[in-house]
Amino acid sequence: HGMDHLVVHPERMAANIRATKGLVFSERVMMQIAAATGRDAAHALVSEASRIAVERDISLAVAISLMPDIAELLTPEQLAALDAPEQYLESAEEFRRALLGD
Repeated sequence: HGMDHLVVHPERMAANIRATKGLVFSERVMMQIAAATGRDAAHALVSEASRIAVERDISLAVAISLMPDIAELLTPEQLAALDAPEQYLESAEEFRRALLGD
């Protein structure tokens, strides 16, 4: 199997996440706020935060902290963990449960 020879380099993975300014986590943020805003509004808000992050060369987490419309919908813990890859898997499970009604 191809996966038998897979080598994971956590430091490289972390560098890749930093290089994206955390934008790879935009979907997670959208899912976290969609219950309060609706899907379309959540998409628009996160798109705006992503645009700001790119234009200002700041992380998505910092851009979100500058946007009260999003920041007020997240707990301090969620804000602090926006760019933590470990949290992504937890959010994926929450999304799966919500979809399946578990």
